Amino acid sequence: MAKKPSSEWRISRQSWTLRDMMEIEIIKEGPRHEKFARSVFDLLSRRIDDDEVTPDMIADLTCQEVGAISGRLAEAIIANLRAERAMANLRSMVDDVHGSKPS
Repeated sequence: MAKKPSSEWRISRQSWTLRDMMEIEIIKEGPRHEKFARSVFDLLSRRIDDDEVTPDMIADLTCQEVGAISGRLAEAIIANLRAERAMANLRSMVDDVHGSKPS
């Protein structure tokens, strides 16, 4: 069976966690940080939501593939934030409607 290309791996749409944010802070410091590679691996391992992807497949990614997946992760973050913002706005509108009705 052929290995699934990284460009087709499913990215998780789950809410981002504090652990994800901590890994991102290390990654932002760059490759000179002693935990950089481990943080990239850990973040990708948690954010790739694809049963066909193994830890070895993640560990074998090239820098170019990591960059491409990082772009897809950024898109997922933005989509998740938009969805959360839309839900918050909807909740606020519903609360306003319920709060403004005469008893």
